[in-house]
Amino acid sequence: MPLRDASHVGSAAGLATYSEFSGVFSTVGWAPDFLASGAADCCVAFPHPEIVKASDAPAKLAITRVTSPPFILLITDFIVPVSPGFRALDEFRAEFRFDEGQRWGLGVDPELLETARAACAERHVLEVDYTSVTSGRKAGRRLGPHFLYFAQGALYLVAEDLATSETKVYAMARMHAAQMTDEPFSGTAPSASDFFGGAFGVFRGTAEKIVLDFSPTVSPFISERQWHASQSTERRTDGGVRLSMTCAVSPDLVQWVLGFGPDVTIVASTGLRDQVALRAKAVVAQYGLRSAG
Repeated sequence: MPLRDASHVGSAAGLATYSEFSGVFSTVGWAPDFLASGAADCCVAFPHPEIVKASDAPAKLAITRVTSPPFILLITDFIVPVSPGFRALDEFRAEFRFDEGQRWGLGVDPELLETARAACAERHVLEVDYTSVTSGRKAGRRLGPHFLYFAQGALYLVAEDLATSETKVYAMARMHAAQMTDEPFSGTAPSASDFFGGAFGVFRGTAEKIVLDFSPTVSPFISERQWHASQSTERRTDGGVRLSMTCAVSPDLVQWVLGFGPDVTIVASTGLRDQVALRAKAVVAQYGLRSAG
């Protein structure tokens, strides 16, 4: 249920909206990345530790309006209890700024998104027109919807393809029409962490050991972030850092490694090394090399 104003704040309906959001939407990474990347019209609710008590019935929520798609985003346990009541929200807005770069809402029809969300919440079969990224063909599909998933600046629907009984990932931006049918869907939704656990991003596959050595130049950037749930880091004697993780060799991982250029060395994963070398060779062929003289 979209929340377009503050009428649900402090009401049973507001708590139902929170529960509905939690059951339908899954996110990856730091929640404010999601907060800052919208494009339309929505409210964001920040439950504050000092005003949201176990004894509150119902809990009170601080609300602000941001540019986002038409649903409510609630971020729990984010604002520290530095001041009472709604002052915390004002302090948050005054002290934090967000990158204006990625905007996940581009290309996503709000009404289509609402239809997909409702199908997830009500557990009904969804009929869609969808364009495959591999073939480029648009075709009708019957889906058993599980949940919506936000990752890397884009929104996806995780759903069972009823024609093959396989659970797949569908980019909402490539969905052109959607209709929720009266047919119930009884499939069991996987947890987002289990479903995407072996993926570096949203491309799934067979997970394998990945070991990367980063130069001292980029090692602070690598050490300061969590890139994958399975990762471990080790400081090297030259000042660089070794990153180890277990995930699938996928297009998003290949692109990420390529972005570091000569500042990364692939120590383990022959498959990743071969794919990165192939793409690097293609870049050289496209742009060519000029002699220093």
